[in-house]
Amino acid sequence: MIDFLDNHTLRELDIEQGYKPIDFGGQGITGSITANGRILAINTYHPEHGYVTLTSIPPFPDDKRYDAQAVRQYRKSIADNDGFGLSFFSPIKTRQVYLIEDAIPYIRLTLENGIVAETIIYVTQQPSPLGVVQYWRFSEPGSHAFSTGKFWLQRCAYTQLTEGGVVAMPNSKTSIFYQRQLGYIGVENKNLEYQAYIQTYGVQENDDGSVEYIDSDFTYPLIGNHAQLPNTIESNFWINIRKDAYPLITSNAPPFIKILAGYYQNLWHNTPNDPILRRGLLYSLYCCIPVSETATCIITDHMLLPLSWNRDAYFMAIPLMKWHEEGRQHVRNHLTWMFDVAERDQGLWGRSYLANGKIKDRGYQLDQQLYPILELLEYVDYIGDTSLLKQYQQAINAIFTALMPKKHDEKWLFSTDETPGDDPIAYPYPLSSHILMWHVCQQLSQHHIQTTYNFGTMANNLQDSIMTYFTASFSGKPCFAYATDGEGNYHFYHDANDIPLALAPRWGFIHADHETWGNTIDFAFSDANTGFYDGVLGSVHTPAPWGLGDMQEIIIAQVLDDTNREQQARERLRHAVQWDGSLSEAYERQSGNVVSRHWFGWPNAMLPYIDL
Repeated sequence: MIDFLDNHTLRELDIEQGYKPIDFGGQGITGSITANGRILAINTYHPEHGYVTLTSIPPFPDDKRYDAQAVRQYRKSIADNDGFGLSFFSPIKTRQVYLIEDAIPYIRLTLENGIVAETIIYVTQQPSPLGVVQYWRFSEPGSHAFSTGKFWLQRCAYTQLTEGGVVAMPNSKTSIFYQRQLGYIGVENKNLEYQAYIQTYGVQENDDGSVEYIDSDFTYPLIGNHAQLPNTIESNFWINIRKDAYPLITSNAPPFIKILAGYYQNLWHNTPNDPILRRGLLYSLYCCIPVSETATCIITDHMLLPLSWNRDAYFMAIPLMKWHEEGRQHVRNHLTWMFDVAERDQGLWGRSYLANGKIKDRGYQLDQQLYPILELLEYVDYIGDTSLLKQYQQAINAIFTALMPKKHDEKWLFSTDETPGDDPIAYPYPLSSHILMWHVCQQLSQHHIQTTYNFGTMANNLQDSIMTYFTASFSGKPCFAYATDGEGNYHFYHDANDIPLALAPRWGFIHADHETWGNTIDFAFSDANTGFYDGVLGSVHTPAPWGLGDMQEIIIAQVLDDTNREQQARERLRHAVQWDGSLSEAYERQSGNVVSRHWFGWPNAMLPYIDL
């Protein structure tokens, strides 16, 4: 085992818990590797296309964008892909996979010939420039491995189940070239104006503990739109994807890993040793993508949908704010991104965004207009600095001015085009988003900012409207409808994406012992709800149990002081979690296997949102 690891915590991953590729990230670069240490993808920000990737995943065809089954199959294939990188002359006999300090992937492979191969991969600014280093070490010198695989340098696929408008995929034709004098491979997609540099170099450890880098000799062929890489590597694997970037080896790799491991060790100080909670914090940090010195986008995941939803970003941002100074700076920069960078259509935010702030989907959702304001208010309250609120008070005024025409006469009902699950809605007025709007207005009323609206009066009007127009009889009991038309028609349903209903007592909208709220919760977590699957709240978006449904149940159990119910929900999460602590979108109740979306930042972020 690599020597310095003796001073650090290693969490061994159990493949029986549920395999997915292992992730790494930092400074806006993200990536994943397979259990054999092969690279699945390395991704980075692109000012025109949002997020680009050097990946072994073939491009997704634009003509399949509206084919949900094709999208699901493509997403699943990503987790099963073999990646590119080292293959071994001797077959792998056993493997051990670890996370150093719950963050840095470390893999130990024992080959049938007895050779042990160890690898660590991480994002580094040392050596400079920013890039990814994969460090390999073998138990004996010799020729043990060669590089294989196909890869493309392309824009990320952005495969959505509910496509809101195709953003045409740039040509993914990738070419490679070898720069013998400087000792690196160049990977180029001229349609992106980005190049990736791959530099390998042998590592010789001297008796005094110093390390020498030895350039490797390469002969790489140029092959059409992908690259097949035959060569022998006993080395670090340095990859950089940046415009105008270049490879530069200037420092000692193992000592920098020590520094990075120490950084994460300090980061976890006083943080509960819960792999789900820690994954929620760490992955949210990975998903903070700096687009400038003062603006940060928060994407929902780095592999399937490296796009931003205001709703997901809020639940990922708040735990970061409470966790660490670096997280607080990212949240401040995210607010700058939301209010100053992200486009607004007729004054309103879109459904989803590219990392560069361009609207990806223009579908109008009421709650998406409210979460950035709530994030701003909570940041101001937590930090104690009102300057940011004063800076954006006119923007808040403009957002409510754009929302007011959507109010139905004097009923104080506000419409939406889609549910928070990005799905069509039965009636135009959604319960959960009205509860959220009440909460935002209530919070705004306490800050006394200068706008044309009396937010205290608005909060009172909204509360009266919710109690009047959403309350109806279901199975002979008063219950809140999921949606209404304001004319006496109701849709009874509840969805794992609609967190505000669960938070309503915590926010002070309603008492936990209120009959109507209690009846609504009983309905939501019963077979009478079409969004309830195998005893767990889910969503018609992906009909199965959802981790977000379990998170809602934890919130509700805490409000009701029902420790047994809370414990059962936490047990289900531990059953459904994948081997690295990550929660999928939806899971199979009995096996815990992933039904949909191996990567999804929001579910994990909910645990520190609840517990911190």
